[in-house]
Amino acid sequence: MLVVRFPVPVICVVGGSGSGKTSLLERLIPELRSRGLRVGVVKHAPAGFRIDPEGKDSYRLREAGAEVVIVSSDGELVCFTSSSGSLYEIVSTFMGGVDLVLAEGFRRERAPKILVGGMIEGIRTEELIASVGEEVEGVRSFSPEDVNGITQLILDFVRKSEQPPSVELEVNGKRVPLNRFAARVVRNVVRGLISSLHGVGEPREVRLRIDYGTHIAPREAGEEVSHG
Repeated sequence: MLVVRFPVPVICVVGGSGSGKTSLLERLIPELRSRGLRVGVVKHAPAGFRIDPEGKDSYRLREAGAEVVIVSSDGELVCFTSSSGSLYEIVSTFMGGVDLVLAEGFRRERAPKILVGGMIEGIRTEELIASVGEEVEGVRSFSPEDVNGITQLILDFVRKSEQPPSVELEVNGKRVPLNRFAARVVRNVVRGLISSLHGVGEPREVRLRIDYGTHIAPREAGEEVSHG
């Protein structure tokens, strides 16, 4: 199965309109949290959907040309950007503090999927890790009421994805420790760049050195240097 390597485990919950995707997520999230997982959710909205209606302050500020608008209040923070971005970009930018991302929709993304309510256009069977509500040949099937079973499937998926990438970073000769998320981002970005190069092949080990150079501005004539 050819899928995108996300910096954290991602599962897309896909299905037709009214199939019960949101209802399933509503039941899964508390179960996953009770097992100790921090869960993030990304929901795909239909074309033309606007979160900030015309006339709202956030809309006016974006129309004025702001690339990023953040609305902050007690207990909530909303970020508006001028670009929707791919699922990979969204996860890489906003999901650094979670253990698992459940994406509602995104049927065309190269990511593991749970299908709800039967096959729909654009779904590749080899990307399905489960089917909920209707059986799909060769895919593990669950009843919509079997929340515990689906939860265990997701936990097993996360555990299989937990092995951290082997990434070492040195800056100015000093080793910089990387957490799991940062290491995955570095690995996946470099891997993506390499995959675009002709004749390189599948990378197994990569060594990258970047020299930004050292530019020290000369002191102006007569400038005194303080030593204390």
